[in-house]
Amino acid sequence: MSAMVDVEPPVVRRIRGMSGRKADGVAKRIRVPAGAISGIESGRRRPTLAQLRKMAEAFGYPAISLMLDEPLEQDPRSTDLRA
Repeated sequence: MSAMVDVEPPVVRRIRGMSGRKADGVAKRIRVPAGAISGIESGRRRPTLAQLRKMAEAFGYPAISLMLDEPLEQDPRSTDLRA
C-alpha cells in the first residue's frame, strides 16, 4: 500500500482547473471512486503517493506541484522563459 500524502486542497483544485480536467474524468482515469477527487479538493480525503503521481500525470504537471503550500498564481506551462 502506498503512503498517504498531505496536500493543500486549494492547490489541487487550482492545478486541476488550470489543466482543464473535470474531477470525475480524473477519478476515472486514475481509477478511484467518482467522489475521490472532490474529497481531496475539499480536504476530506488524502491521496496516496501513487494517486498523487497519477493525478499529476493526468493534469500534465510534476507531482511536486501538487504538494505546494499555496496555489500557483499562473500556469507555469504557459510561461515563455526564453530571453
